[in-house]
Amino acid sequence: MLDFFQPTNLFNWRTNFSSSFLIWEIFIFSILFILFFIFKITLLKKSKAYKSYKILSDKISSFLSTCAILGFVIIFCQWQNILFLSAPILLVILFIIFIVWFIIILRFYLKNFKILYKQEKQNKVFKKYLPDKN
Repeated sequence: MLDFFQPTNLFNWRTNFSSSFLIWEIFIFSILFILFFIFKITLLKKSKAYKSYKILSDKISSFLSTCAILGFVIIFCQWQNILFLSAPILLVILFIIFIVWFIIILRFYLKNFKILYKQEKQNKVFKKYLPDKN
């Protein structure tokens, strides 16, 4: 595993890692894909009632599914030993994108989501006492 981060291996255009490394990659990206389905199902009920949950659900599901699918594509390219697409640097780039995207979603949750959710709750209470348009 420490061999992975050496510059000679990191910038090699063809991967030369063992199958155990590929199994770990498959395990990690499978967990991301399973988390995608878990978040999609759990936030689906709340997203029907509140628009803020729909926005959060869309952000999280697109984040998890994109990272998982790109990870599976990179794993396939490493397994087939495809030139340039099996470069280990692509995994590092995907990991950096993963971290940045997660920080963006976390910032949205901590700053905007709570405000949007509170406003939507207040609007529902306010609309409950308005007369019908019939």
